Order: sequence, then structure tokens, then C-alpha cells
Amino acid sequence: MKLPRSGVLIIGVVIYFISSQCCGQVYQPSRFEITLKNNDNYFDVLSAEENGLIIFRATHKRGKEGYQWEIIKLDSNLVVSWRNYPYFKFEYKYTGYAYADGKFYLLFKDAKSFNKNLQLFVIDLKDENWHQYTIENLFVIDLTHFEVTSNAAILGGYYNLKPVVIHYDLFEQKSKILPSVYNNRTELVQIKINDDDTYSILVNERTKDKRLTLGIKSYSPNGKIIINSSLEPEGDKNIIFGHSATTSSQIQLLAGTYSNRRSNYSRGIFIARIKENGEQNINYYNYADLKNFFSYMKAKRENRVKARINRKKIKGKKLKFNYRLLVHEIIQLEEYYIMLGEAFYPKYSSMSSRTGSVYNGEFQSRSPFYQRNPYNHYGNMSLEGYRYTHAVVIGFDNNGKLLWDNSFEINDVLSQSLDQYVNVSVEEDKIVLLYVHDNTIRSKIIKGTEVIEGKSFDNIKLKFQDDVVNNKTAELNGLEKWYGDKFFAYGVQRIKNLRDTGVKLNRKVFFINKLVYQ
Repeated sequence: MKLPRSGVLIIGVVIYFISSQCCGQVYQPSRFEITLKNNDNYFDVLSAEENGLIIFRATHKRGKEGYQWEIIKLDSNLVVSWRNYPYFKFEYKYTGYAYADGKFYLLFKDAKSFNKNLQLFVIDLKDENWHQYTIENLFVIDLTHFEVTSNAAILGGYYNLKPVVIHYDLFEQKSKILPSVYNNRTELVQIKINDDDTYSILVNERTKDKRLTLGIKSYSPNGKIIINSSLEPEGDKNIIFGHSATTSSQIQLLAGTYSNRRSNYSRGIFIARIKENGEQNINYYNYADLKNFFSYMKAKRENRVKARINRKKIKGKKLKFNYRLLVHEIIQLEEYYIMLGEAFYPKYSSMSSRTGSVYNGEFQSRSPFYQRNPYNHYGNMSLEGYRYTHAVVIGFDNNGKLLWDNSFEINDVLSQSLDQYVNVSVEEDKIVLLYVHDNTIRSKIIKGTEVIEGKSFDNIKLKFQDDVVNNKTAELNGLEKWYGDKFFAYGVQRIKNLRDTGVKLNRKVFFINKLVYQ
């Protein structure tokens, strides 16, 4: 799902395999930048895969037709292919965006229509032709998910606090409500589009004995339901969050986190396998069973934790750990799968103190990524953001058996939203983990449970030789998967240049750097 980003710190953690045993290096062969005024809106950036990148924003310019946008298409070398400055009606409220099959989608909500109809604009990147679709909102939906296939837009959200998913056929220009989603006891988790235009929907739901679990619904390209099943957690367990993947034999694989019945704090990771006939098996792995889950800690602390785990094992017991772990996705390889996630905790500050005294606690909510009330359970405590501790990477086979696990510490990152930051690219048998923070790319190379190369640091490459970043704290940073073994870093920098001729002494820029890890 792609919804508008706020101008806050955004990090990207990218994982991919490399073949060389030698030390890796981040190459930055090209850079694009555009000068910003202090009151300018920032750009959103969207990968168009091999077709390049799309950057876009609403400007402050107004006209008779409405408010002006700026849309720029960059090629794979970050050279401008074209610029477009469309106007959208004042009553159109920006809602989301997407890319698929060489087309760029912009979604707006029509504030003047009775049912808040949606306006979908589609731009063909090759010829810049525009198409507009009016999606009749059968309900006034609070939209949370927006995905596209080659022939449909899939829109998910809530009506009267119940999840609803709409299938809009772009050819017939008709909407329909998907069956088996609208329910009092469910919460929308994921809409996943498959390569063959089938798609899966994951929802949190309750079992008959009131435990939390995941329901999975699969649909054909025209919105006909194929699979409608729910995971059946064993014993006293809750299944609290997860993501799905589809195998070539139409077997659904899910991986995520589980807890005990009376808690929303996860105790470990589950991997589930569901056949088309509904037959299923679930494997559970306590965090204490993972070899490298605690490797993000300093050595002395990690050794103390592992010593406690071993003492418990000798006594035939398990040490119980409580974590918030956001699972991002499951990546399908030829012989096995990779699950990616990040551990975090909410950080609170007191409303009554301007000095910002902080309480590091955890909120109680139905899902680990969603909180309706930021003051929940803490009186006048205000949610300041989410502190990330480490990324978790696990490999598992077609039967849901754990093959290996590893982790990568994330330092100094406080985010105001729980977005998906992790991206994956695959090549042979090594994994590189990267994230960007305060204009620095931080990376680590692993191979299964081994660490091939510890954390390294590479500065974001600037445009001119004598450019200097004027403020080490980034206003906006991001790093995402692009195509093949390519990535892009983006953000906002204030730059000073005292020597180069023809360059302003001070400038504020939005930048994009192309990255290749070799």
C-alpha cells in the first residue's frame, strides 16, 4: 500500500545477496537534485522499476482549474525524461499512489460528492496519456490500502469500524464489494498482489474461543473468492500479525508473530503452510530458539541473555521474551523463503513537561502496528514515536522449517510512523543489510547465521566536489529497492559550498542517489 508520507525521518533497510567473498562497497554512479525553497513541499518518490523513477508533489500554485501538481519522470540514470504540471480540482483530496505495468496511479477522494467518490488518474509513462476514472464509493470508507493489478484497483479500508475491500474493474468501470471480508471481529492487515493478478487479503480475526488469529482470503483477477481459511493456533497461543506468500502449487505460506492468549506482546515467530483444501500446519519458534535474534545487543548484554537462556534449557524451561516485531514481507526464492521484520518499541513523553521527560513503554492494542489512541494506558503520556532496535532476517523452507536467522542493529532511529522500511533483492548466497540515517548509508553483510562483514558506513555522495552538508541531522532520508541489484537513496539536504564556481553558497535540495552494492 502506498499512502502519502509526512516529512519525517524515513529509513530504508535493504537486503540482497552478492557473490563475492571480498568486502563490499556502495557505489553511487548518479545523482539528481532539485533546489527547494523553504516553504516548498517535499517530493514523494516511487520506483517504476526498469522504467526509472517518478517524483511528485502538490505545489502552492493555484488556478481556475484547481491546485497544481508537479510530476517528474526520471530514467534509470536519473536524467529527466519529462515534466508534467497538471491541475486537480480543489475538492479532490490526495489519498494514495501506485505503479504497475508502466502506469502511474494517483488516487483522490472527492470531498463534494455525497458518498466521497474516489477519482483515479492513470498516466502512461511512455506517451504521457491520461485517463480518469470515477470510483463510486458504495460506502464512505476510511481508506487504508490501495493496490493495482493490470485490470483492477483494489481499495481497502473501514466502514463503521468494519473492514471493507472494493474491487474496481478498470475496463468495465464497475465496483464491487469483495465477499468474506466485512466482519465485526476483523481488522485489515495486508493486500498482496500476485504475479498472475490473483491477490490475497489477510485480516486479524477472532477464533470461537476469542483468541486472535489470521484469516486469509484469495481472489481471482476478477474478484471471485478462491480460498477462505483461518489459521488455527495451538494451545494457548494468539497469532497477532503476519504476511503471506503464494507458492507455484497454490499453497499459501504465512509468517509472522505469535503471543500467549492474554498478551499482545509477541513471544516468537510462526511459519504456517496452508493447502488449497484448507489443510494446514504451523511451526512456532520462540525468540530464545533463534541463534542471532539478540546479536543487536552489545556483547556483554547478549552473553548475559544467552547464559540465562541456557540455564533455563538445562532445567527444561524456556525464557520468555516480549517484543514488538513488525513483519514486512515474505520473499520467495527458488529453494526457500526469507522473512523480514523489524523490532521496535513506542517512546512516550509527558504532556505536562516542556523538558520532555520520557517513558519508554509499550502500548496495548489489538495489533502491534496500529493504535487508535496515542494516550492509551498512560494518562497524559504522549506518543513521541517508535524507536527501532534491530532488523530480523530468517530463512525457511517450503514446509515452514526454520533454516537460519540473523539480525542487524538499527541505531538512533526514531520514526513517527510504522511504515514498511525493509526491501529485498536476491543474488546467490550472501545478504547485505542497509539502511540510511542522517545522510549515512549503514551496511552489514551476512551469510545465513554468519556475519561476513560487520557494520560499515558510507556518506551520501554529493553533487559537487566541495559540497558540505550543512546540518548532519537529516530532515528527510530514505533508501529503497529499485530494480535488479539497484537501489535509490533520497531525502532533503542543506548544503554549503565555499569554493566551486557557479554554485550557490547555501542551497536546500531534494536529492536522489542511485546505489549499487558490489
